[in-house]
Amino acid sequence: MALTEEDIDEALARYAREWDRDQKLVDFVAEACRSIVRENAIPATVQWRAKDPGRLRGKLLRKRGDFDSAEAVFSGIKDFAGVRVATYVESDRERMVTEIAQRFVGPGGGAVTPDVRDFEHPSFYMATHCQVALPPDDLNDRLANLAGTSCEVQVCSLLAHVWNELEHDLAYKPLTGELSDQEKASLLDLGHLVRAGDGLIRTLLDATDRRLKQNEGKFADQWDFVARMREWFPDARDFGTHSGQLYEELLGCGYNSPQAIEEALLGHAEDTATRAQQALVAFETYLTDRGDDVVRIDTRSSDVLLMPFLERHADEVLERHPAGRGRGRPPRIASAARRYKDWKADGVVADGRRGAQAGSTQAPEDGG
Repeated sequence: MALTEEDIDEALARYAREWDRDQKLVDFVAEACRSIVRENAIPATVQWRAKDPGRLRGKLLRKRGDFDSAEAVFSGIKDFAGVRVATYVESDRERMVTEIAQRFVGPGGGAVTPDVRDFEHPSFYMATHCQVALPPDDLNDRLANLAGTSCEVQVCSLLAHVWNELEHDLAYKPLTGELSDQEKASLLDLGHLVRAGDGLIRTLLDATDRRLKQNEGKFADQWDFVARMREWFPDARDFGTHSGQLYEELLGCGYNSPQAIEEALLGHAEDTATRAQQALVAFETYLTDRGDDVVRIDTRSSDVLLMPFLERHADEVLERHPAGRGRGRPPRIASAARRYKDWKADGVVADGRRGAQAGSTQAPEDGG
């Protein structure tokens, strides 16, 4: 049974009442996605919208056979609130999706389940769709009415986005008939160009990275920081991941150049990177043993530099980001600092117990 005109009017009237809630949700999710982009130095753009009521009417008229009631419209349509993240290169799509899945929960409160939609000729549609909802920590007084409401986040490359939009507009414009052979051939040619163009953008970004590595003096921005500091840690292949907050905290402590970081945090030893990596692995093991997954450590990321930084400045980080009721979700680096201090304190206690058992009178070493 298809939607009647009365069903469509009922659905539109309900959506008009709920539109402001979808707008509030999509604004929040979009800002969270923008924060992920900044924090992990992912070249990308973020667009968002709550579905326009006029366009919703057109969609229901086209797809009226897909629903049998106004209620079915709201259980069947997933993108009343929609965010699109277009990464500059295809290789960053998976990284962005991983961060989104860690930041949000699924519509039922469980894990986010990414839906990869990669098609070959004749579609060339390439994107990952994530249906996300806000975790309990985000549902403060202002956002409490968003509980149980979900938002669709689409992640694709920038060039794939161009192809997807063109194909969608051509195929879904009402009353235009079937695509001509010339339109189909042009879309096919464009699809092949998208695949080739992704490699060219990657080459351009790599060239920019090499140019930034030649800079001297103070960091120009986060991108400059990532390009120049990743040389210290060759095993951290994704050094840009988690770099945003770390960069801001480094600047706050006066570390505005590689030289300043080297002198204060890294020293001149040849095994600096190895020791930092070992500390990071030990910290990760500590969190795993505690069953603590609030801070997910990534040994390929700038977390390797986070270790020597927290060794000297964990207290300052916590002073700048006090936690407590009503203060909202603490930034990742503050959560890491708190757990780092717990790790060091637990290590001191453990060393003291071992010394007492061995009959030693030597005080345990300071754990940081």
